[in-house]
Amino acid sequence: DINELADQLQRLAESMGAQVRAQTARISTKTRSLEILYEVVASLNTSRSRDELLGNFLETLVELLDARAASIGLFAGSGGWQIVASEGDMDELLSRWVTADHFRRISASVSAEGKMKIHRLEALPEPGSSPELIVVPIQYRERIIGLFNVFLDRSSTEFGTDFRDLLTSVGRHVG
Repeated sequence: DINELADQLQRLAESMGAQVRAQTARISTKTRSLEILYEVVASLNTSRSRDELLGNFLETLVELLDARAASIGLFAGSGGWQIVASEGDMDELLSRWVTADHFRRISASVSAEGKMKIHRLEALPEPGSSPELIVVPIQYRERIIGLFNVFLDRSSTEFGTDFRDLLTSVGRHVG
């Protein structure tokens, strides 16, 4: 009957509308990821020295992610590592939200496994915040040469499902 057909068409239109909205959101997230990757690569290509390159990269990353702070450390030949660039007050955030020993364990885990880690921190006094520490390996020819750390005031899930892949790719480009 005509009413059933009209109902089916209405459900089909609603279903297609939902699919279009979902695909539009997915494309928007992908576009944002590409913008971030482009900005990072552009900042790497304009640098002259290693320290300038890493400083420009970190500044771009902090701005694009609206991060509270970030740092980059490279492994030294003696087995230790050296912070070569930082943005924001990393020391204050580390001392306030993560013990030095816990930070070392997270960093060692990322170094050993070669995979980034997202560590949720205790909530800040601001309502609705869910801060995270993200530790990403910097890789060069399948070898981990350092790490970059980012403090976010919000959950990284807000950046979409491809965020992990994006930061892993960024770590490889920086390497």
